[in-house]
Amino acid sequence: MALKIKGLDQLSKSLNQMKNNLESLDGQNSVPLDEVFTSNFMKTYSSFESLDNFLVDGGLVTGKVTQESFDAIPIDRLDLWVQKETSFHTWTEMLSQATQEWLHAQVFEGVKLK
Repeated sequence: MALKIKGLDQLSKSLNQMKNNLESLDGQNSVPLDEVFTSNFMKTYSSFESLDNFLVDGGLVTGKVTQESFDAIPIDRLDLWVQKETSFHTWTEMLSQATQEWLHAQVFEGVKLK
């Protein structure tokens, strides 16, 4: 009696897609914060729809959020706002979770899971 296994072709394609995705992430990457902090992420972990709204409503940035205005935010003020408005204790913790979720999405992009 022989054992028949179906779906190995799809598994092979999915693994190749993941390999290609991982290769594209190899090395050092610079990703804009609004790509890492997606609307979905912000809605899941806070009452805000975007990182920009989160920072402006917290009084951490006035006007348009830029890299320079973000870099000027004192980390202690950012940590306090994160504690108050999210389920995280620190900005670093929030950033780590967002980065993990972003990486997961990148690795599985185009992969069909059944």
